[in-house]
Parts: sequence; structure tokens; C-alpha cells
Amino acid sequence: MDEYGTPDAPVQLVAELSVAANATNDNVMRDQQYQTAPFDGYLTLRDTGSAGGLRRSLLIAGRSVIDRGFVNTSNRVPIVPDDIVTTQIPVRQGQQITVPVFNTTAGALTFRAIIDIVPA
Repeated sequence: MDEYGTPDAPVQLVAELSVAANATNDNVMRDQQYQTAPFDGYLTLRDTGSAGGLRRSLLIAGRSVIDRGFVNTSNRVPIVPDDIVTTQIPVRQGQQITVPVFNTTAGALTFRAIIDIVPA
């Protein structure tokens, strides 16, 4: 709640990027407005990739929630419920959200992710 008693609204972080061949992007959420959780809440991650060979991790305040999990190869915007990777992950206000992505192939691949944070 803000100083006027208004409840926090859910927020959504959206990322789409190309990951070069055999490369790593340290945090696809870098430079997002809500790279750190704006309030105490619950996080849901859904993602897709353009082809096989992408892997992703999810860290909350440096704590590993997912370690190098395989990315769905649907090659489209992530949808509910098909592309939900994890849900109801508790986050505290100010905790950093980090999603590193790893491309294990010999060609560039596209990674798409949507993170929803709903107030606790």
C-alpha cells in the first residue's frame, strides 16, 4: 500500500532478446523498471525460445530458484498456462530479480519472458 492506503497493483516485466551463439546474457531483466521487486508479492515466470538449446535460471536476491532449466521451444509470446515455468515464488520489496539465459547452440536464438508480480 502507498501512503494513501491504495493497494499495490500487479506489475509485469516483459523481455525479448537475441542471445548470440554459445553466449550468456547475465540478466535479461537488466534495465527494467522493476528489476527489483516494488513490493512484497508473488512472482510467476513464463518464457519461450525460438529453438532448442536455450537454458535459463531464475534468482531472487541471489537465491537460486531455477538453475539452468530448459526453455520451451514454442517460438511465440509466452502464454498462460502453457508456458508457465514457476509460480507463487515469494519476493520481498527491494529484492533483485535476475534471469540469466544461456545459448548452448552454434546460432543466435531468441528468448522471450514475462514475469508477473502480484501483491502479497
